[in-house]
Order: sequence, then C-alpha cells, then structure tokens
Amino acid sequence: MLSNTRQTAANNETAILIYLHRFGWLKTRQIAALVWPESAEGGGYSMAQRTLRRLKLAHKVIPKLAPDGATIYAIGQGGAKFLRDFAGLEDAKTTRDCMRCLTAYDHRALANDIAIDWIAKGKIAWTEHEIQTGRAPLKVLRGKIPDVLLDWTEKTIAADGEVVLAWGEIENTWKSNKEMDRMLEFFCATLGAVDGQGLPRQFREPIDVTTSLGYGLIVIHTQAELERIIRKLSAKKAAEPYTYAWESVANGLFIQGNTGNIFPVSRWLD
Repeated sequence: MLSNTRQTAANNETAILIYLHRFGWLKTRQIAALVWPESAEGGGYSMAQRTLRRLKLAHKVIPKLAPDGATIYAIGQGGAKFLRDFAGLEDAKTTRDCMRCLTAYDHRALANDIAIDWIAKGKIAWTEHEIQTGRAPLKVLRGKIPDVLLDWTEKTIAADGEVVLAWGEIENTWKSNKEMDRMLEFFCATLGAVDGQGLPRQFREPIDVTTSLGYGLIVIHTQAELERIIRKLSAKKAAEPYTYAWESVANGLFIQGNTGNIFPVSRWLD
C-alpha cells in the first residue's frame, strides 16, 4: 500500500495523463493550472515540473520545445498503455502526432487556455483535440468546426438533463473579410434563425435529444477586432433586418477580450 505522499504523487501523475489525453498537448503552466489550480503560479508550477520529470523518466510523456520557447508535453506510448490498463480509457493512445506540426500553435494554446479556465471554475468544456477526435457532443455544423465547446447551461432556462453549449471561436490572428463574414454568417444563422413569418424559429439549435447549441463566444486579441466585428454585424443588420432574429443574435453571441471579461454583443449592437 502506498503512503499518502506517494499516493498523492501517483494521483497527480494520472491526472496529468488524463488531461493530455483530453488536450493532445499542454504547456507546463497549463498543466499546473489544471492539476494545482489553487497554486498554479507558485508551488503548483514547481509540482508540475517535478511530476512531469517523473513521467518523462517513465516514458509516459514526451516533451518538445514549442515556437514560443515553452516546453509542451504529449502522451508517450507508456502513458497511453497506463491509461488503457489502469484508468479505463480504452481509446487512449500516444498524442505525439499533435506536436509534429505546430503551425497553429498559438491558436491551439489559446483554445486550450479558454477550456482550462472553464474547467478550473468547475465547469464542463470540450477541448479542440476532443472535438477533432470525435469525443465531443458536436464536431461539425454548417461546414464549420468549433475551436472549443463550453457548457453554458446555467446561463439559460433548460429542461431537466438538457445541456446547452456555447460554440467558441478563437481569433488570435487577423481574419480576412471573407473569413470574418463567413464566421458571422454562421453565428447569425445558428443563433438567429427565423421562420417564414420572420419570427424566431427556435431559441437553440438541437444537437441531440439532450444537447443543444444556444450561444456563441468569439475570443478576440485587439480592440480593433472588436470594432470590426460590431461594424460588420451592424452593417449586416441594416442590410438584412428581417433575415435573422437580431435580438437573439445580440443576446446569444458573446465577446471575450484579453482581460478575460465576457460581454454579450447586445452591449454594442443597437
């Protein structure tokens, strides 16, 4: 039988491997935020380093130097076998392929941060890796793939057992006008669908019998990006006043900036 200290260390190692299974790869600070949320910036970071060192020596994780100089970690063959044998994750496998091409590194890192922040608050989130590997409630809608999915059930009146999702889009780089228009068209069509009489068709987009999509979240990196989004939505509303239920769009679409604060588009859209 393991001592309390060794059992805690073993539990932390297992937690890290499970999170890597969910995220594909993570930075040391992100692992600290997930496993030691109360002290992620202090002792938690040191604990994460020591625990990752043990996992590396046991060939359970694979490190790699990221473009920003941070060390990121993925599951090695040993870690995948451990999760299959002892954590009940029969689909666990090495995630080293997630680190082969890091051209979208900044985008994935920010998407991971959004999910981590949600999880650290005790809420449910589905990561970009889970979405892309088919382990989330939703993978594709209207030809688009979300960057992150968040459980926003508490923000609405839902039936017993119903889960209401928010679709997250990470805008860490400047989008072309075509790409931006396509994203905003998606949110308008999804959140503001109307019937033949121009009335809101339904408040939420059904995903399955227990899950629906009711919100959108755009994570931006500059004030200019916010102004651009509002300018485009205002122009679209003026040009197509009856195409969408604009009140539903304004109240269902949210913006998150660098400060982490989240506001509905209705704050800016008349």
